[in-house]
Amino acid sequence: MRDVERTELPTEPVAFSKNQVAGRLRQLDLLFDEWLLTDDFYCRKVAQCEVFNSAEPVAAKKK
Repeated sequence: MRDVERTELPTEPVAFSKNQVAGRLRQLDLLFDEWLLTDDFYCRKVAQCEVFNSAEPVAAKKK
């Protein structure tokens, strides 16, 4: 097996729009239906999307 380097997570919170979250959920559903994702991976990614979907929108910082 090939060694894979793990990258560090971004230090700043990432904000996604509702449309981006909905699109990601659609993609996850399609890939899962085609048996391209494991149950564990699918559940983790859907849970991440639910966190973003339920979060309050972050206002852009003014300069």
